Amino acid sequence: MKKIVIILSIVLVNFAKASNNNMLAVKPTTLVTKTNAGLFGYKVVTDGTTQNGNYWLNCANPGFHKCTPSAISIPGGDVSITFLKTIDELVNERITENSTKGILLYQDYTVKYKYVVGNDKIVYKIYAQEDFNTVSANEELED
Repeated sequence: MKKIVIILSIVLVNFAKASNNNMLAVKPTTLVTKTNAGLFGYKVVTDGTTQNGNYWLNCANPGFHKCTPSAISIPGGDVSITFLKTIDELVNERITENSTKGILLYQDYTVKYKYVVGNDKIVYKIYAQEDFNTVSANEELED
């Protein structure tokens, strides 16, 4: 009888740990980097997902391709390319208003952005709002 109680206790403790880890898990982020835009778009557009589920989109150098993903997974689940386009427009509006870095909120997401004038580079990262303070407190966007 003692063996059954001990085994059951071990199983319950492990289940509790697994449940707690899932509740503390940070949702994936999306990182967009756009460098040296051309009048008609970009020459190189690449995207992908890291091992931990974070999505990235890089666009560089003058060309004729739009800076749009082939497929996308944004924190909180799959979100359409239209969503990313809206975020991009909001970031570009801020930059046009001479705000070279900052934070904006949109729906259930927080976006941290930065524009490096000398490099003609825009970088922004999209976080699920509930994860933003935990994940990005000391995180700097690249120059």
